[in-house]
Formats: sequence, C-alpha cells, structure tokens
Amino acid sequence: MIRILNSIIFYCFTIIFQFEIHPSNDLGNQIRQICILVFFCPGGTDTKQAPQRAAEPLMKIFHKAYVYLTCGPELLVFEEADNPRPDLQVPGGTLDPGESYLQGAIREFSEETGLTLDIALESFADQDHFIDNVPGILDGLHRRRHFHGTIPEKPADEWEHFEMTPSAGGAPIRFRLFWIDLFSEEAPPETRFFEGFGAQLEALRSRMEGQINGSR
Repeated sequence: MIRILNSIIFYCFTIIFQFEIHPSNDLGNQIRQICILVFFCPGGTDTKQAPQRAAEPLMKIFHKAYVYLTCGPELLVFEEADNPRPDLQVPGGTLDPGESYLQGAIREFSEETGLTLDIALESFADQDHFIDNVPGILDGLHRRRHFHGTIPEKPADEWEHFEMTPSAGGAPIRFRLFWIDLFSEEAPPETRFFEGFGAQLEALRSRMEGQINGSR
C-alpha cells in the first residue's frame, strides 16, 4: 500500500514539474521548492522532522535580464560613481511581474543608461548566480538571462545617469557609463566584473569576432 501511495505521489510531482511556469510566478516557484523539500530532503516523511523543514525559509528566486551592448570591439559597462571601489557591471536588472526576459532587458537598459534600444537583441547565455549578504543586492538566487546587441556608432564615449528605482530599494544610484575594448591588451579580466558578470566574456568575444569578421 505504501509503495502504491509513493508511486502516486511521485507521478503527481512529475506532472507539476512539466508545467511551464512564468519567470515572475513566485507561487509556481514556491510550489516547486516545497515539492523538493517534501520529496527529496533527507529524512523522508518522518513527522518528527517535518516541522523543522517547514520552518526553514525558502530561497528567494529573482529573475534578471541584462544587455551586453557592443560597438565594434567595445562593450558598454558602468560603475557606481560614488562607490569607492566599484566593480564593472552591465545594464539590466529584475523583471517586473508579467514581463518576459526580453521586455525586462529593454526596460532595465533604458532605466540604467538613459538610452532607448531600437535594435535586435539575442539571448546568448543563461546564468544562475547566488547572492548572499552583498550590500545593496537582493539575497537569493539570481536567475539571469544575458542578451547581446550591437550598434554601429556610440552615442557618447562616457556619460552619467541615475538609477532612480534600485531593486533593493534606497536612494537613486549614480552610474558612470563608458566603453571598454574587449580585444585590447588592457581589457579588464573577468574578476574585475561585479558578481559573475564577467563569466560571459569569452562567449561574447566569440560572437563579436564572428560579427566583426562578417561571418554572422
């Protein structure tokens, strides 16, 4: 009887995971996490351990979208101008409820740069990155989708813009935006980028080389 019951439960669990849940659907993500806690945590269904597992906080998942905008061999980046030790970042941020990754990438890019994108963007990398106790950043799993777009001319070599609605709250943040040549000897290393944003550089360079050489 127990074996039959376990089979039924496992079947229901697989059905839940087959549904396509929208990135901004926190309820759907919480259902999946609860299923993982119930069916896969050590201790099985021991009722003595169940209250302890139920009391553990679920990991918050934030769906993010970012734009790697290039012009020739150069990539648009920014740093927080009032941060004494700023790391390099790329424009993007948290999806609003109901947004697709592409919609969120375009909106966040505009909010953080002051520019309007009227070009095609192509997704080229997905990334799960855990944030824990980083000042000004939401703790949890950041599920990122990275987009690449190219423009024929730079709007400016350098400028400043304020992020008026930081995702973690607080006062507006002043950004200094500029371009870096990813193919020069002085190109910053992956470690110079903030919280894993440099992990996509090699894939991005490969795409850029193809575009610059006219093979794409």
